[in-house]
This record gives sequence, structure tokens and C-alpha cells, in this order.
Amino acid sequence: MDLKAKLEKGIELKSAGNKAFSSNNIKGGMALHVFLGSKVSIHVTISVCSSYELPPGTDNIQEAMGSQTIKEDPVKLEIKQQTAACYSNLAACLIKDEKWPKVIDYCKKALALEPQNKKANFRIAQAYLRTGKIDLAQEKLQELAKSDPADAAVKRELALLKQKDKIATVKEKKIYKNMFERMSKEPEN
Repeated sequence: MDLKAKLEKGIELKSAGNKAFSSNNIKGGMALHVFLGSKVSIHVTISVCSSYELPPGTDNIQEAMGSQTIKEDPVKLEIKQQTAACYSNLAACLIKDEKWPKVIDYCKKALALEPQNKKANFRIAQAYLRTGKIDLAQEKLQELAKSDPADAAVKRELALLKQKDKIATVKEKKIYKNMFERMSKEPEN
């Protein structure tokens, strides 16, 4: 099977995974995306390593997939985009189960291949927010809001971020207040 046929089969599997996800068959969607993600990566690795020398200073396939050599090949570019989409879709499945650390892992894989992937950036921001990484979430959400100020989902996440930040500030103030009260009650020597 040549690379183009593998890509077409991969796209077919991705569509099946998307349909499973849309039908609330999260595990079925995840299984197809995991299968596709691993198979596409394996095929890309084999084809890249057999077709091209890795560029100087490039140690791994994800670095190589971002290189100019691969960008010039439309089939490999499509594989790169589909692989990124699969990782992002897998993150969407994991969001349903609230497995935030895994969401972050898969979004990072998607973003390593396609840094401007809007869905992966949004999903990683959601995961950062839910794992208490407020600064990272804020950075991603502000980037997304800058690129599309009308995006309602980004606005909702920014409102949630503001709320969580406010709660964190109140907790911090309470901690300091209690600490200073204890210090003022201690007898001086």
C-alpha cells in the first residue's frame, strides 16, 4: 500500500472515529483515533526515514515533520495535518471523561505538528484551566481571543478563568489574613 492509499485509509478511519464521537460512543471514537494516530505516525516515520534524510540537527520525527522538506510534499503535509487532527480529536474524547493530564499530552502532540491548530489550542487551554494552571490557560485563551474575538466558547472559558482567578485571589487573601492575625496574637519577646 503506497503512502497516498494509507492516507486515504487513515482519513476513512478518522471519519469513523468522528461519527462514533458524535454518537456519544466516546470509547469507539477514542479507539479509532488512537489506532489512526499510531498507524499514521508509524507510516510517516517509515516513509520519511526511507524517503528523506532527517535534516541536520533534527533528532526526531516530530521535528522532521515540521521541516521544509516535508512541507513541500503535499501527501506528507496532509498526513501531518490528519495526525494533528487525530491527536486533537483524541483530546476531545478525553475531555468527556475529564482526563485533563491526558488531554494536555495529546494537545501537545497535535500542537507539535500543527502549532496553529485552533481546536488543540482551545482544548489545551481548557485542560490547563481545569488543572489549575491558570497562567498557561490565560495565555492560550488570550491568543485565541485575539485571533477570533467573537468566539463564544473562548469567551465562556475566559469568564470561567476570571471566576477561578477571583476565587484563587480570595483564598490567597484569606491565607495571608489568617497568617497576619496569628502573628499579631503571638506575644513579643
